[in-house]
Amino acid sequence: MSDGVLISEDLQGIGATYCSILSFDKNNMIIYKKSSNPEWAEEFTSHDHYKSCHLLLASQEMLKINTGNFIVAWDIHKPFTDEAHELDEIRKKSNICHGIGFCWNGENGHTLVNIAGSYYDYNFGANVLRGKADVYKELYKTLVPLSSNYQLPTK
Repeated sequence: MSDGVLISEDLQGIGATYCSILSFDKNNMIIYKKSSNPEWAEEFTSHDHYKSCHLLLASQEMLKINTGNFIVAWDIHKPFTDEAHELDEIRKKSNICHGIGFCWNGENGHTLVNIAGSYYDYNFGANVLRGKADVYKELYKTLVPLSSNYQLPTK
């Protein structure tokens, strides 16, 4: 993974402590990744922890019933395996909590753009959802310029 991304002042202003983008092929293999916390992202992806992540498993289940785009509210999906609990604890210690994932289902796979806040900011997810259009636009500006060969969906 190359350098991490900086969280914009606008996203920091709503309490964001983390943002990332993960793109998967049809076989759920990661084909593109960027994160504001590159160390965590590298650990999460290079050791295949993502395959046990309750949040990604929830999004994969939603992909089976949604042909379009959808949102994953992290707080409504609880970890159910030991490894998922461990990942959840690492996120808490890293202040990567109460997140929202914007998911796009495409012909060749899917993309998940995530934003998260502090462990103590219990209203972070609700605040993101209230201003989701503005948050998405800011995430787009933050994450898309990082790669000239990747195009994040605009809808």
